[in-house]
Amino acid sequence: MKVSKRVLNIIIYFAIILFALLFLYAGNKIAVDGMVINYDEYYHLTVETKVGRVLGTSYTELGDTVVTFEATVTKGAQKGETLTATQIFGNHISSFDKRVDTGDKVILLYAGEEWHYGGYVKIDKIIILGAAFIVLLLFFGRIKGLNAILSLGFTCAAIFAVFIPSILSGKNIYVSSIIVCVYSIVVTLFIIYGVNIKSLAAVAGCFGGIVAAGLLTLFMRSVTGLTGMLDGESLSLLYLPTKTPIDLKAVIFAGIVIGAVGAVIDVAVSMASALWEIKEQAPGLKFADIFKSGVNIGKDIMGATTNTLVLAYIGSSLSVVLLLIVYAGSFTELLNRELVVVEFMQALIGSLGILLTMPLTALVCAALYSKKRNGGVCAAAETIQTAMRNNRQVAFKYRESDNSIGGYRFSPYKFLLIKDRYHILGYSKTHDKIVTLKVERICGINVSGEDLIPPPPDFDLTEFERRVSDKYGKKIIAAEPFLK
Repeated sequence: MKVSKRVLNIIIYFAIILFALLFLYAGNKIAVDGMVINYDEYYHLTVETKVGRVLGTSYTELGDTVVTFEATVTKGAQKGETLTATQIFGNHISSFDKRVDTGDKVILLYAGEEWHYGGYVKIDKIIILGAAFIVLLLFFGRIKGLNAILSLGFTCAAIFAVFIPSILSGKNIYVSSIIVCVYSIVVTLFIIYGVNIKSLAAVAGCFGGIVAAGLLTLFMRSVTGLTGMLDGESLSLLYLPTKTPIDLKAVIFAGIVIGAVGAVIDVAVSMASALWEIKEQAPGLKFADIFKSGVNIGKDIMGATTNTLVLAYIGSSLSVVLLLIVYAGSFTELLNRELVVVEFMQALIGSLGILLTMPLTALVCAALYSKKRNGGVCAAAETIQTAMRNNRQVAFKYRESDNSIGGYRFSPYKFLLIKDRYHILGYSKTHDKIVTLKVERICGINVSGEDLIPPPPDFDLTEFERRVSDKYGKKIIAAEPFLK
């Protein structure tokens, strides 16, 4: 039974989703194997509550202000239970929070036989913002928006369910990060754009960009002598009770490579889509033409994309940069601090990955798009030549200018070359007239058993060619197609 293209695409789509889910399940099983962490050392019982009333204020001998209040648990096993807790204002971060008041939603921590204030509930506002993002994405993107949400969910799940547990269980961070990057690229592009020549070209370009970024990271880490000891948090990672010590150098590698994936995908997709549209509008373009167009497109988008990546890294570390500038002994010392060097590496290597992705994607697109189009033209032209030699008609399907597909029974007379595109001149039995058709739009062609219908005696080929020439504004050349 012949399966339609639409049904086949649906089957492939769900197969990709199934693959994504199986990867997450199997990856998580492998990643958590051997993960040994003493959570009791770090764990505090936490509950989400709503403040009922403030009981009063007191002061400690050290001058700290203590606010005592009652709050009702809103979620979990203790839901509905009323707890008494304290909020302390002193020389610590929580002192910058506002005092609790009736109706506030707060987190309570249980430590030292007492409940203590642990901060305001903020995630509910983030959920609302995320919901607005999803609604707008679905509204403007429709099915593409839904696919974008699915791919984003799979990518986040791969990070938190596979990559992070693999680090904590002592797995090879280099291998884990590359696997997650490949997974993210494949799932994102195939879910959003489907499995086709355009998405395959983008995937290949992304792979090249990520490999380049990874190799550059390894090289720069070696020549700069990075230790991975960026700040206090890096030191804390070494003391985590994991099965094997965490490789801080590998963490830097993973951070740079994973951070570059999004921008690399964006560039590869933009170029693959643009070159595909160019090829669709000008099917006669050769390998060199497509590659040159890709390089020119890359020149236009490289500035904006590089700016986006660099500014994103600067914005994410602005507080740290301000602190280092104030407390650095000199500008030279500041620039040579490992934390600053790594930030520079993230921005520069990510940008270099983007730059290298551009020519790689252009090269792959030129190879795939020209091969696909030329292969189709050759196959159709060979069949038409066979029919002409044997004075037979051909039957085929033809993609019209409005992209509709029509069936033709056709008597071919002559090949014409118009604007670097091969046309076939002949009599369409289906439409009962002599026409010229673009060979590249012909598919599903075969030689029929019917004899070729010759042109009528009064048919003026020279006049017909002149009218076609005037229509296209280009001189017509009678030529046999190059079939090698």
